[in-house]
Amino acid sequence: RVITSRYTILTFVPRSLFSLLNPFNRFANFYFLVVGCLQAVPAITITEGRAGTFMPLSFVLFVDMLMRAIEDCARHRSD
Repeated sequence: RVITSRYTILTFVPRSLFSLLNPFNRFANFYFLVVGCLQAVPAITITEGRAGTFMPLSFVLFVDMLMRAIEDCARHRSD
């Protein structure tokens, strides 16, 4: 039996987050994650510890993960 789907229920979130935040594949996502972490440190930021990049980054990651889930469900159904 050949299985073409990439994820299972248990591995979807860790594997997709790793691939979305991998600096070699998606440098922009990794960059905004690092900037958000640095903005959370009050001693080195001008935003007084409020990380403003986490909300747009989480929206982009959510939409991308949703698209991956839909695509993987279609692959699973075709198997």
